[in-house]
Amino acid sequence: MKRFGWALLASAFVMAGCHQDMYEQPRLNTLSKSDFFADGSAARMPVEGTVARDDYNPDKLFTEGLENGELATRFPSPVTKAMLERGRERYDVFCLPCHGKAGYGDGMVVARGYKQPRSFHIPELREMPPGYFYRTLIVGTEELTGRPFLPEDAKVVGKGDMVHPVLGKNMKPEDRWAIVAYIYALQKSQYTGVNELTPEDMAQLNQSDTNQEAQGGGH
Repeated sequence: MKRFGWALLASAFVMAGCHQDMYEQPRLNTLSKSDFFADGSAARMPVEGTVARDDYNPDKLFTEGLENGELATRFPSPVTKAMLERGRERYDVFCLPCHGKAGYGDGMVVARGYKQPRSFHIPELREMPPGYFYRTLIVGTEELTGRPFLPEDAKVVGKGDMVHPVLGKNMKPEDRWAIVAYIYALQKSQYTGVNELTPEDMAQLNQSDTNQEAQGGGH
């Protein structure tokens, strides 16, 4: 019994020592220096492709603008008035300085010497699917080579250039889609035939013309 007591006491000392070693083991504090890593920083970047658990979404149409590796030809959800209003607000923040109010590429920074982007209203861009504009926001375009961002480029996640800045990383996917919807609205606003207007649209347009004439305005 006496021998058992000494063994128990010795075990307690061993366990206490082990706990103490684990508690005081070498560690790296946040933003501290490190001699272990070549760059000298203790903080490490997440493994490529890592996403926050709550941000993971396997829907590539929604998050990447792709379907089966190709540019998406549809929106991931119905386009609503609220979505267009959000798109206009986000467009004014991120896009207007270069693309201008109506999307002709005549924004203020262009007037200050920045490379002029293509107008959203040229035939080539009016025919582009929604995924093209979405991908442009997150990976840029290939304007430096004189050609548009083609479907085969859509498979290269993270590709970008120095012409169109990668703006999409600063916004949520739903805001990117809202901007795309608003770009389509801008295109529609400039290239809608009279025969496409409803009687209600025509009445509103005629009323607008009447108001301008009453105020002394012109076309």
